[in-house]
Amino acid sequence: MQLNEDDWTELLPKVLAAWSPERKLIVYCSRQTCNASHAVAERLRNEDGLKNVYVLQGGWEEWQKSGQ
Repeated sequence: MQLNEDDWTELLPKVLAAWSPERKLIVYCSRQTCNASHAVAERLRNEDGLKNVYVLQGGWEEWQKSGQ
């Protein structure tokens, strides 16, 4: 599910409806050079009070390279 700073107000309710507190929420960018995932994760933690929010280091690009 997509969540970004530009469409935060519109997308956040959809993310929250699909998420439950016992589940981990992994935030990532499409490439290693993007830092937006850190800003999104921080905002989820601080403004929305969510726990279990993590950033996928290296983003989707690194995940694909790893063969996962």
